[in-house]
Amino acid sequence: MAGERDDVDQAIEILSTQLTCTMRIPGVTSLDGREPGHVTQLQQLILGTRAVADASSAA
Repeated sequence: MAGERDDVDQAIEILSTQLTCTMRIPGVTSLDGREPGHVTQLQQLILGTRAVADASSAA
């Protein structure tokens, strides 16, 4: 059980570090004032996945 907790803690630390580094690229220092519209890559991924699914079903 303790090992699982360590794994979760490590995963959270990795994600936190990645988020911090990603935010620094465009100069974002805080999540305050951020809205879903700022997440453009996720929107592109969803649209791209739908396009692939539509193309597969049409074939």
